Amino acid sequence: MGAPTVGVLAVLALLLIVPASPASAHSWLVSSVPADGATVQSGPSTVVLTFSEPVADDYFEVDVVGPDGRSYLAGRDRAEGASVTVHVAPTGPAGKYRVEYRQMSEDGHRVTGSATFTVTSPGTGEGSVRDDSETQSSSMSGYLVAGGVVLVVVVAAAAIWLLRRNRIRSDRPS
Repeated sequence: MGAPTVGVLAVLALLLIVPASPASAHSWLVSSVPADGATVQSGPSTVVLTFSEPVADDYFEVDVVGPDGRSYLAGRDRAEGASVTVHVAPTGPAGKYRVEYRQMSEDGHRVTGSATFTVTSPGTGEGSVRDDSETQSSSMSGYLVAGGVVLVVVVAAAAIWLLRRNRIRSDRPS
């Protein structure tokens, strides 16, 4: 096998490694209310997330996490089209609040992300203790993806090494 074959295999290996952009087929967050990065005087009573495609009502989760690490989620409305509205409990300390979401894209892939807003005046809420099983599950899936990438790189490197080795043997006079 010649050098062009090795080059083609290297390009194919890179295509397997490079992640797809959000625009390729997965849903992504288009906007949020309050807007991502906004500063508000007091905590909002609702948060609205709007995605690039309709949201399946049974396949989304949202949490509002305060600067104290506690959940300020009070409940959620049903998803309507590409938007999800969640009720926010009275916020607690002033600071940055993170709206974390997980949803199932139309192509079946799980999409996760977050938006933030900053509250300048402390509220009266105390929040609730978060269940970290979801966080641990997300970080475990991150390790699995990283392991998969390493595996692809190792297999591609081994294939290239074998092809070069065979080429060197075939170039030797018999």
